[in-house]
Amino acid sequence: MKGLGGLGGWSWIFILEGIITFVVGMFPNRHHCVPYGELTYIACFAFWAMYDYPATAKFLSEGEKAEVKRRLDADQNSLADEFNMKYFKQAISDWKIWVNCIITIGIFTCLYSFSLFLPTIVKTLGYTNNTAQLMTVPPYVVACFFCVGAGYMADKHKQRGVYIIGFCIIA
Repeated sequence: MKGLGGLGGWSWIFILEGIITFVVGMFPNRHHCVPYGELTYIACFAFWAMYDYPATAKFLSEGEKAEVKRRLDADQNSLADEFNMKYFKQAISDWKIWVNCIITIGIFTCLYSFSLFLPTIVKTLGYTNNTAQLMTVPPYVVACFFCVGAGYMADKHKQRGVYIIGFCIIA
């Protein structure tokens, strides 16, 4: 679709996804989480609520618009966008990268296994779908308080690593 309508192929991805979102939002939600057609209203609201450029954002002052523009320009001018095989080879030969990958896989495997399958596990105890979903909320409410509290304490003590290690051990 590159060039169709004077737009790049990547632009059409967003256009088609937006159309699909709009159309799907018109149908009733079979889980009754969102009222009939509500997603369409949300999609329409987002069209007017989201701004394309800092200059068109009415909620920003002129100084804030200039700062956002400066940050965007600085981000685009950074050399981070350039790919060089030399840096890739340096990264894969660094043992710290591999340790970080192993830690991340270890954390995410447990986290997502628990979060994705907890409703199914609770449902097998004899509860209905809705009840099983609701019974999985309390662990996340507690986790929310711990995350905010740990972030506050880590910033207060300026020791994020210690808190991360501590909570990983607890988990």
